[in-house]
Amino acid sequence: MVIKTYSIMRTETVKDIIELFDSADVMMAYHDVLCGDLIAEGCSRVVYECDYDKSCVVKIHKNVDRLPSDNILEWELFEMVKYMTNDVPKWFAPCVRISENGRILIQKKTTPLTDKQWNNLKEIPTYLSDVKRSNFGMYKGHVCMHDYAFTLYRLGISNKMRKISKENRTRG
Repeated sequence: MVIKTYSIMRTETVKDIIELFDSADVMMAYHDVLCGDLIAEGCSRVVYECDYDKSCVVKIHKNVDRLPSDNILEWELFEMVKYMTNDVPKWFAPCVRISENGRILIQKKTTPLTDKQWNNLKEIPTYLSDVKRSNFGMYKGHVCMHDYAFTLYRLGISNKMRKISKENRTRG
């Protein structure tokens, strides 16, 4: 019996990667394998459904001149909170993987809040910022943020809660 072995091609240099993706067809094929339907687009990122894992989204950072990217900020923040034993981690949609340069982030997908869920959300932790409906979703039965690059977590965690203002309630 003959056993075939296949080696996985590993690109070792930037030049190798550029040559590999020199063709628009290859770039589009790569995008199509990774990204499903467009979910949203903001000022710094485009968000797609992850085509190979429907429980995730793909966040692509658009502006190479703006560093650190929102992807990196979210990744670092989730790495800080994910092993906490209090309720802090539940407020953040889990990050699964990030590219080495931070341009692509894979994050667990949330479902949009219903009107009732949004209206019932009266308080959020004080360390969460950029409070608008479009930054929140449901994950595993609880409300969390899926866009938290601008959170105030780095300034300190506390158990204090704050009311959602009328102004924030009407945003996005």
